[in-house]
Amino acid sequence: MEEIDSPFYGEEFETVVYGALFHDIGKFYQRTRNTRDKAEVEKSYEWYLSQLGKHYITHQEWSAHFLRTVLKDERTEIIALKHHAPEKKLELMVAIADKLSAAERDEEGPSFEGKVDVSSVPLYSVLSTVKHIRQGVQDGTVGYKKLRFDVISDSYPVSRDSEAILEGDYQQWWNEFKQKITATLARKDSGLKKFYQLYHLLQRYTQTIPSAAYYSSPTISLFDHSKATAAIASAFYRQGLDKETLESMHRALLPGGKKKDKNEPMLLLVSGDISGIQDFVFDITSKGAAKGLRGRSFYLSVLCDAIANYILYQERLFPCNILYSGGGHFYLLLPVSARSRLADYKKHVDEILYRAHRGKLAVILSSVSLTLSDFDRRTFGSKWKEVGALSQKEKNRKFLELIKQAPERVLGPVYEGQEVCVLCGSTVKTTQDKCSFCESFEELGDKIARQHPYVLEYFFSPRETSTMNNVSDVLTALGYRLEFAEKPDNRAIVSVINSTSVEKYQADKTYWLANVAPLKSEGRIATFEEIAQSSTGDNMWGVLRGDVDNLGRVFSEGLGEDRSISKIAALSREISFFFSAIFNQICLRHRDSVYVIYAGGDDFFLVGSWSVLPAVAAEINQEFRRYCSNNPHLTLSCAISIAPGITYPLFKVAHTAGEELDRKAKSIREVGDSSHEKDSICFLGHAFSWDELGELKEVKDLIVKAIGTEGVSKALITYINSAYIDQCFYCEGKYPLNRVWRLVYALSRLAARHKQARATLKELEKRIITSRTLIYKNSVYAARWAEKELRTRRD
Repeated sequence: MEEIDSPFYGEEFETVVYGALFHDIGKFYQRTRNTRDKAEVEKSYEWYLSQLGKHYITHQEWSAHFLRTVLKDERTEIIALKHHAPEKKLELMVAIADKLSAAERDEEGPSFEGKVDVSSVPLYSVLSTVKHIRQGVQDGTVGYKKLRFDVISDSYPVSRDSEAILEGDYQQWWNEFKQKITATLARKDSGLKKFYQLYHLLQRYTQTIPSAAYYSSPTISLFDHSKATAAIASAFYRQGLDKETLESMHRALLPGGKKKDKNEPMLLLVSGDISGIQDFVFDITSKGAAKGLRGRSFYLSVLCDAIANYILYQERLFPCNILYSGGGHFYLLLPVSARSRLADYKKHVDEILYRAHRGKLAVILSSVSLTLSDFDRRTFGSKWKEVGALSQKEKNRKFLELIKQAPERVLGPVYEGQEVCVLCGSTVKTTQDKCSFCESFEELGDKIARQHPYVLEYFFSPRETSTMNNVSDVLTALGYRLEFAEKPDNRAIVSVINSTSVEKYQADKTYWLANVAPLKSEGRIATFEEIAQSSTGDNMWGVLRGDVDNLGRVFSEGLGEDRSISKIAALSREISFFFSAIFNQICLRHRDSVYVIYAGGDDFFLVGSWSVLPAVAAEINQEFRRYCSNNPHLTLSCAISIAPGITYPLFKVAHTAGEELDRKAKSIREVGDSSHEKDSICFLGHAFSWDELGELKEVKDLIVKAIGTEGVSKALITYINSAYIDQCFYCEGKYPLNRVWRLVYALSRLAARHKQARATLKELEKRIITSRTLIYKNSVYAARWAEKELRTRRD
């Protein structure tokens, strides 16, 4: 059995992390309003209350009691107990981190602490509070997170606060949480494995609990506040701050603290970006490339996580210091001392990626230092934006150090006179058609689609490899290995895929993955040709691409001045969750017709039967709106591109969809009497607002019903097309009058000839002829859609 070494973190470091993660767990415990437990907590900490001159217990005592009686850890108990009145070094670290993480509370309006029943106050959906993105649009209404929810089927916000928390919910939720924690601790795991187990449960049970329910707008969950606190505290620990420095920092954060003491750089915000993703995924040359496209896309997602975790491994930090990871980007919080080491990390990763992909992929690492003042809710968002802007500049300096060392290696001819892969153009042995990397992508894509129950992740010291021939070689050089498996392995971090039944599967956490592929009866993944055959009408496949509009502005402007580290982390987590867990559920409803190539971060890419893709797109948009509480400032745009032939190269269709998404669906145009930008779908080469797509479908369905069900001649489509052309000539001044009467006459003749279709044709006339002189402007696209759906093989 291969030996897998485990990273060493240290007992004191783990005390800081768990003390920070659970320092506020008493807020959860306290809201159960359990009088018996309250009496027990009062008795346990009577000695401490008397020292402080307090006559009542607060969440600190509840937290400490949980840590002593359930986690059975006296060191973290004292950290939680004293995080508002710290004395020792570790207590100071967590206390300072708590204040910096809680910066959002400064502006949350008036505090109602002690004046409201916090056990009845639900968490606001952070997505429902995004503003300032679309001009002339009213702000959305608040959505409330249900306290107790089913991650898969019931994770949408509700519109009334009374629906979010029911009587007894807190007690039931707490009992379940405590039971799961107790069972997890009985497993006696340690290190990173123990961290993932506890971290998963903390997220599962506290991501819908307000961190500060006594403020007027509780938008930060207890989980997001606790995670940020743990990230800050652990970075402080690795910075090696002494007690005197920590005491000075703590005084500076108290009311009346000196501003100059808040301006010393203490932490580092790091942005990581994988450059070259689009070309890497789609610039492949053979029709057989489709087999490996899923593997390529997933590889990039795994690579992003592997690089982030490689840096954390070197810094001996837990994954709570990953503030965001998705879509080829990640953000880390590190000690400021890590700045001098980032160049070495980048050099190591650049060497791996260049050996593996010859310049097609590169990692961009940028950083900005953070002072205590930078954690102010008005400032942190600007630092997030600043480090993102630095990443854009660094993209022009890819492989700079490698070029300095050996320019001919990077800039010179690479494959001159050699045999190349038929898929990606890389060099291959003369006996091969495909390179070993493309073969490994195909193998990875096949493993993903086979619906294994487990993902196994191994973390270890990076291992030098003499060759760089496949996915495994790249990840091994970063100290990471990932496997899809049928059973768990106690040496790995074990994830169960798309299930919350972690204990049942003896797993450590859940791995959310949009993982839908049409399978044939023998278990084989359907080919794109077979997907095309399942289409209605025209036997063709197509692609659907989409993403969240204005995402950069959502992070930099959408939260207004309330852009604390906790709130930005919450926003990132909520968006990522939709494009993994919820997105997978949407696609499962169409599992026989769509193949998820990629979904994560804020965007997605599907291949499917052309006729089902408009419905899938509309459903994704509808569910995203619902997930965002119908906030008009958070929107999606999509594009559908249909292959002109069954064997047409996928990468060309993908490129077309990408161009139509950017140039058409996101363009500014007139819709009705107003200007409309983004929040649209491009279909049949034309951009429609989502409402227009619904109207278009209704007209198309009438045409299909008249011809396909009620026997009307396909000449109906010709009449509509001719009327549209006549109208175009009229608008261009080529005709003195619009010949709309010709369509009226044609519809009347058809109705007289097909009595069973009279009602349908009458409704169609009503929908198409909008006035005495004009017809429905999108009628030609409705006719074109209907024509494709009515086409038979004989056609």
